[in-house]
Amino acid sequence: MSRADKIYSKIDYSLLFFIIGVTYVKLYIKVAAILFFATYLLYKKYKPARLTSLHRFYLLMPVTGTIGSLIHGSFSQQGYWFGWSFGIMYWILGAATAYMLYIAVLNTHIEILHKTLKAFFALNFIASIVELLYLIKLSGHPVPYWYWDASEYFGSSTGDHIYGIFGNVSVTNAMISTLGAFYFLYRRDLKWAVMCIITMLLCTSNLTIALFLALSVCVFILVGQKKVRLNILALLLTTLVIYPILSPQNVRYVDTVYVHETTQGPTQIVIADKLKIKSWVAESDKNELEQAFSKLNASITSKINYYRLPLNDNKVYNHIDELKYIDLFGKLENKDANVAELDTNALKNLITDWYGIPYSSTPLTTYKKPAKLFSNIQTLFFLFNDPVMNFFGAGVGNFSSKQALKMLGLDIQGSYPAKYTYVSEDFIRYHLYTFFYVFSLPISEHSIINMINSVYNQVGGEYGIAGILLFVLMYLGFFWKNRKKITALGFTILPLTLLFFNFDYWFEMLSLTVFLELFMFIDIYKKVGNEQQ
Repeated sequence: MSRADKIYSKIDYSLLFFIIGVTYVKLYIKVAAILFFATYLLYKKYKPARLTSLHRFYLLMPVTGTIGSLIHGSFSQQGYWFGWSFGIMYWILGAATAYMLYIAVLNTHIEILHKTLKAFFALNFIASIVELLYLIKLSGHPVPYWYWDASEYFGSSTGDHIYGIFGNVSVTNAMISTLGAFYFLYRRDLKWAVMCIITMLLCTSNLTIALFLALSVCVFILVGQKKVRLNILALLLTTLVIYPILSPQNVRYVDTVYVHETTQGPTQIVIADKLKIKSWVAESDKNELEQAFSKLNASITSKINYYRLPLNDNKVYNHIDELKYIDLFGKLENKDANVAELDTNALKNLITDWYGIPYSSTPLTTYKKPAKLFSNIQTLFFLFNDPVMNFFGAGVGNFSSKQALKMLGLDIQGSYPAKYTYVSEDFIRYHLYTFFYVFSLPISEHSIINMINSVYNQVGGEYGIAGILLFVLMYLGFFWKNRKKITALGFTILPLTLLFFNFDYWFEMLSLTVFLELFMFIDIYKKVGNEQQ
């Protein structure tokens, strides 16, 4: 047998197809991949294993969310049950995926797992390069990252179109490639780690790059293995050399947007009073939001809460009917259903109409910090404003999630039947305002540091204190229980992924969580750092 035959024979193609399918953006592909791999595992007659607390977390979350929905009377609202069923399905698919990965890792040799992961990231790299070549042809420029056009499709936005094998937003590609780089780093496969880093750099996700650089410095300081430290230096050098050359516009963007937004902002956080948390500013400093609202009519300011927007009492149509009207006549979204190009003027008018407050006087107009932080505070305010009522959260699809956005019927997270259009009052008062506001801004502000998308917003808002406890005690509890088995790999990618969790609805997307769990299962049960196994 030739050397090439030996390499290919070590790839578990069934597992490879499963990972490719389940992390692809289309739901029907995910379902098909799960059914295929379940059939394969039955055919192989792998012995079933007991559910871990991580798997039970996936099964208990939909129960918690359904209780929240019942408490808030959601099932009495027309169209809710349809969206709820999809919200439940995401958790069931997540449970099935996590369990089958668990079984596969327990029954597969470490070298076969390693070769299979190499095959996956090689395919993802090729897919990313093909997309780059297409962008070069489309732009007519050899380096589209340097090319500026009026639509802002290229230039600093070029990396937004590098989806890789996932077919999803480029951030998915960037973050998973970063996890892959650390996996190969600890396997001492430098060239594969560099390949993953190049893929990540092509996506030009500034936040991902910043977190990678920060964590790499920590690894260099804390990990004593000379080989690992040398490889970290190689990855850092690759990043610091390639990225400024590849996308100088994004480097400037970091300075003008990230630095500006994280160093300036409101002088006081109002939620501190509600939570009895000591403010970090003097009492004499007047909140910028208060200054803006003080100019409004007293009848309006009496209803205003900085993190919970009022509803306009003078609206003629309810919000669900208005969303159906907007969808029917295309009053908001563009013809290509591109979220980044929602009609900004229509959004501003909608905000004024729905909340009864002039757009220019709404909270975020004077909030200089990232809107992500504002959304996180909104979630906390929702929970602590009525901790008893919201112990089980607002319910599935009622506060902040991919499903909540999809149920708007505006083709934001894919098409959705107009007759089942739905939106909850809690979503309208909290995160929907933040979402609308961000997309009323220029496209340069549509960064993930401004988006409402977050695992923590979803778990806290829709599943409440009960959901947070399940996440901490059962999902994270699984890793804590196995902490003595976790190597440097696990202690690197776990905290990194927990940071990534604040930047999208990963439990619904079935992509980043797949690789977190796969890498952690391998680390716990296969000892990646041990070359003898």
